[in-house]
Amino acid sequence: MKPVRSFYQRGNNKPDDRCIQCDKVLEKFRRSDYPARLRARFYKEQNGLCPVCAQPLDLADQLALDHPHTAAAMQNEHAYAAAITGLLHPTCNAGIGMLNDDPTVLRRAARYVKRPRHKSDLHPYAPLFRNFLTRARVQTLRMRGA
Repeated sequence: MKPVRSFYQRGNNKPDDRCIQCDKVLEKFRRSDYPARLRARFYKEQNGLCPVCAQPLDLADQLALDHPHTAAAMQNEHAYAAAITGLLHPTCNAGIGMLNDDPTVLRRAARYVKRPRHKSDLHPYAPLFRNFLTRARVQTLRMRGA
């Protein structure tokens, strides 16, 4: 674990989530020719598809170079470039990142999404809303004389 002084300080004197060394490595990486070369390489290797959602990638779009968040990968721009694992849509990258790139959590999330759902499970007020609509239809029909 890095000492607090290794991180940027916010206005309230609390450490930021960005490490100074990692930020410098990323800046060097971004200024190098690595990003363009890696984007082209992974685009070709992945047949132009995002490995998470299997939808086409567009090199004209802002895409994410996925990488592990480890100290070893952040030693310098060369180590960072070597640690990149794929080219993803930003939303796909953010999704797996929010789940800490943890395969167990990702599998659990997939099971959750796949679980059978009853229509009334979609919203807690769905049954009340359905009853309201039924009463409104009945009233409308009565008003029309049907």
